[in-house]
Amino acid sequence: RLFVIVIAAAIVLALAIVGCNALNHKTSSNEKPVELLMSTITASQPRMLTFLAVGDIVPHKEMIAQSRSDDGSYDFNHVFEPVLTRLAPYDLLSVTQETPLVTDESRVGGYPIFGTPVQMGDAIDNAGFDIVTSATNHSLDQGIDGVFDTVEYWKQNHPEITLMGLHDDPADANGVTFIERNGITIAMTDLTYSLNGFELPAGQE
Repeated sequence: RLFVIVIAAAIVLALAIVGCNALNHKTSSNEKPVELLMSTITASQPRMLTFLAVGDIVPHKEMIAQSRSDDGSYDFNHVFEPVLTRLAPYDLLSVTQETPLVTDESRVGGYPIFGTPVQMGDAIDNAGFDIVTSATNHSLDQGIDGVFDTVEYWKQNHPEITLMGLHDDPADANGVTFIERNGITIAMTDLTYSLNGFELPAGQE
């Protein structure tokens, strides 16, 4: 039924276009309206969008340790290096960063309470991702402050990336994200069914 509705909508739109063009179009005596309609549809340039969603990124203690330098800094670019050539062809890339990002070394950790160094976000950006989804069962592993810190990190360091699932404004949390690429607009939302037993503070739902 949905397919039929979509086709019907496309035909109505095409008929509207044909109607507008018909004012300046002289039809021959043997040219049929259906033929004119089909020629208009065929002449329009098709739009295409290639989209890839990957994940989840859940850095455990071993990965964090492997990504830590002697000076205490972190570099997670090696996580994505093996797949960069596979990511490159896509027009739009989305990744699920499942764990909150932290700057405080004392909050860095793996299972069961995750805290991922913010350098993971830098690696995600370097890999070319356009969208980061973060509404997961680990969203509250670092409390509500971890949520706000993660949102602030993305806003301040990689504002070109669309963050979904975590918000510092209730109006944004209740909305749908629209993303345009190649003249095509897609609607996305990001939700989680569980917070691993954690609860949002009153007023932060």
